Amino acid sequence: MNQTINEVLGIDPYSLTPEEKGKKLNPLVIDCFNHHYTHCEKFRIWCDKQEYSPNQTINNLSELPYLPVNAFKSILLSSVPDDQIVRKLSSSATSGLPSQIPIDQITRQRQMKASLLVMSNFIGYKRKPFFILDEQPRKNSNNELQARAAATRGFLVCASSSDYFLHLDKDKLVADVNKFEAKLSELSTDEICIFGFTYILYSYFIKLLKEKKVKFNLKKAKIVHIGGWKKLASEKVPPEQFKKDISETLGVESQNIIDFYGFTEQMGVLFAECSQGIKHIPTFAEIIIRDFQTLKAVSDNNKGLIQVLSPIPNSFPGASIITEDVGKIVLRDNCACGRRGPGFKILGRAQKAEARGCGDLLSEKVFN
Repeated sequence: MNQTINEVLGIDPYSLTPEEKGKKLNPLVIDCFNHHYTHCEKFRIWCDKQEYSPNQTINNLSELPYLPVNAFKSILLSSVPDDQIVRKLSSSATSGLPSQIPIDQITRQRQMKASLLVMSNFIGYKRKPFFILDEQPRKNSNNELQARAAATRGFLVCASSSDYFLHLDKDKLVADVNKFEAKLSELSTDEICIFGFTYILYSYFIKLLKEKKVKFNLKKAKIVHIGGWKKLASEKVPPEQFKKDISETLGVESQNIIDFYGFTEQMGVLFAECSQGIKHIPTFAEIIIRDFQTLKAVSDNNKGLIQVLSPIPNSFPGASIITEDVGKIVLRDNCACGRRGPGFKILGRAQKAEARGCGDLLSEKVFN
């Protein structure tokens, strides 16, 4: 199975038609799912409760059970011996418990290959200096900063160098604009990548530039941001305003401001937004949208909870995860940006009423 996954990770992530992709991906996801059924006892117990058997015929990935993303917060789920775990990732957990994700060397290598494929396609294959709009992680960093640092490390595989431009001052993040300017002047090119979490990048850097009326002319730069829109939405900053303010302060064209979607429980699986405002699904992953109440798969252009499937995780049962994010599939192929395969849009986080239909499934007692 590993060799076949590596073959999928060796091709352009947006080069296959949906039919071609299904033939390659679907058997890998099913094999990965059954690998975890065999090697993770708690996951197997859960699958048995869902009346799943590895001997049954799966005609469509929508027939596979899906672990709630919350499950990783209540219990450590591992499919490999402890001595094979090289790292444990924690989610940011701004509210509640963080997820704990065990990573072995196989998973780590797959994650790096997968994320590099997507990032290179959107920001270029040439390594660039990374300007990170966050604070430098420390050994005693809290869970939130550790989670941000883990996500940042995943992007640094595309970096020729990296530096941080925010620091803590009396428990508040502060941007060092002078350092930013000085670092730019040291470089012979403005072909850089500015990386940050959506809210932090905007609230602690872009807003400061606007207030100080500081502008740059970084026409060759790429702006990469991750982490969702919840906080900015609460401050009534829509994506259009976000891009406009970045373009005006940094001199970057809007198509070079790239929003990446991903989450700790499937690290390495990234969905990047193209110039058409559509997030593209790479060859090594699939998205299913499920109804809030019935959890049945819905047809295209209908909103629901986002389920993500991928054969990337070897050390934990992350082959099929249902999130609390809301989205809809908006196309199946031939995006105007030139990329093949399906694409979707994220519409926000599920409200409590919307998530109520899967309440039993999301219960911490699901493995009891």
